[in-house]
Amino acid sequence: MSNPRRRAAIDAQPLDEGALAGHAERCTDAPGLAAAAHPGAAEDPWLPIREAITARLAVLGLTQRQASLQAGLSPDCVKEIVAGRRRPRPDTLKRIGRVLGCDFVD
Repeated sequence: MSNPRRRAAIDAQPLDEGALAGHAERCTDAPGLAAAAHPGAAEDPWLPIREAITARLAVLGLTQRQASLQAGLSPDCVKEIVAGRRRPRPDTLKRIGRVLGCDFVD
């Protein structure tokens, strides 16, 4: 994101950790990554989703850039999410999920 005001507004939004808890669990090739069961989830509720994305990329043989472009996102979007530098919006997760064959968002 290049707009610092928008970035600050997004970072200021509270996370709904309960809604995130089951997202990675619904990715069929990444079982056991639910936030509640993951040791690093207490510090980073996005960690299970980031790990699920990484696992699916490996299974499908896609690069982060390829997944971003196939999802119609900026070339570095998936890279930024996986690195923890970007918190994805639900619509972004849906687009990535379609490419990876996962259901991150209800």
